[in-house]
Amino acid sequence: MSDPILTVLMPVYNAEEHVSEAVISVLNQTFSRFKLLVIDDGCTDNSIAIIEGLKDDRIEILNLPKNAGLVNALNVGLDKIETKYVARTDADDICLPDRFEHQISFMESHPRVGALGTGFDSLFPDGSIKTGTRFSDNHEMVRFKHLYQIHIIHGTAMLRNSVIKENQLKFDPNFKHAEDYDFFDRLGNVSEISNLHKSHYLIRQHDGRVSSQFSEIQWNNSSVVKRRIFQSIGIQPTNLDLELIMWMMYQNYEWFDAEKLDMLVDLINRMNNANSVSAYIEPEFLRNQLVVHFYHLANFFASKGSNVLPLLRQLDGGKFSDEPKLVASIYLKCFKQKLKF
Repeated sequence: MSDPILTVLMPVYNAEEHVSEAVISVLNQTFSRFKLLVIDDGCTDNSIAIIEGLKDDRIEILNLPKNAGLVNALNVGLDKIETKYVARTDADDICLPDRFEHQISFMESHPRVGALGTGFDSLFPDGSIKTGTRFSDNHEMVRFKHLYQIHIIHGTAMLRNSVIKENQLKFDPNFKHAEDYDFFDRLGNVSEISNLHKSHYLIRQHDGRVSSQFSEIQWNNSSVVKRRIFQSIGIQPTNLDLELIMWMMYQNYEWFDAEKLDMLVDLINRMNNANSVSAYIEPEFLRNQLVVHFYHLANFFASKGSNVLPLLRQLDGGKFSDEPKLVASIYLKCFKQKLKF
């Protein structure tokens, strides 16, 4: 085998139930120039014995003296890895066979991309698989989505190691259970982030997942990242500001009332004005995304009989050409309700 250009980083802590399947899914990849670095984060079960029993010389196990948590294990791994690329995977998930082949091909032809994720599907305890989420391949869209949620799944990510080393990127323990959100936001400041639309990864759904066990901590630390992104744009956001954008983007339109709609228009105007100076997100891209998503919200209220036309007039930078059919629909609904301008 040629020298590996990829190291697969898999921290393991007491994962004996699923770790064999996870490791085998890595070993069975169609792309072969890799090694698997297992970080034994102080396992007290049979996880490491199970991995050793697979007897594959591509596996290297690094035993840590005690359990110090995922962030520490990840940073130990990143410090050690010297290959051109780093792929992440979790000890209870499944990499589909052609994942690395497709990611390596993309990374080799897109040198400005420092992190590449994929879509994922969900694997349930009964063996059933449900279609999961697909993510944008557009770096500006990823940055925009990061205003309210992470837009690359950590376990699917392939990293360009030169970007990690040159920018001394590490996972920050202050963002426990949201360390990936923080990490990829910072990485997106120095390199592009993209995603393969197709699913190349199965996430095992069970009660032990971080999002199930530590949802409050994850929410609080994620909010710190969101606030930092707003600040980079040039806005000092309130908690309500974060919610206004989040619920507009999640299309939770019932949450809004007339006062919140007014506040949202004001927030969108302030964001666009600030970003025209900071250019944290490409200004025309941000303007278009915010305006179009607001149009969808306005259309919902117009359908309910509300006169939203004054709000459209207050929206700086709104263009009929952004979404002509949608804007026409809003005006038509308002006219039908015999609402005054």
